[in-house]
Amino acid sequence: MNLIIWIIGIIWVTLGIWAIIKPEGVKKVTQKYFAPRNPRFLSIFPLLFGILLIIASFKANARWYVFILGFLLCLKGIFYIITPQIVRKIINWGANMNIRSYQIWGLITYTLGIFLLVWR
Repeated sequence: MNLIIWIIGIIWVTLGIWAIIKPEGVKKVTQKYFAPRNPRFLSIFPLLFGILLIIASFKANARWYVFILGFLLCLKGIFYIITPQIVRKIINWGANMNIRSYQIWGLITYTLGIFLLVWR
């Protein structure tokens, strides 16, 4: 189970570093691949990561942190399924954020990933 937490942590750290260093690239990918997609399709990712984190939380050292992240990701996935029109507006807004905002989100993602790696 620690392997699951480790893999998700590495993914988040990598995405965070990418958003901090190359926010223009993240913006292009977001606009090209995520903005035109159906939010119900996009719900697969937070639901999958959330369920995996909840399952892995029972074997983790920091159960509360891993469980809360998994729970919040599952809520995000459910929100994507229930309210696709609102989510589409949020995704379009996110795809058109300025570069500094992408760097801030990258820093948040990086920090959450580091905490996952340290506290697993």
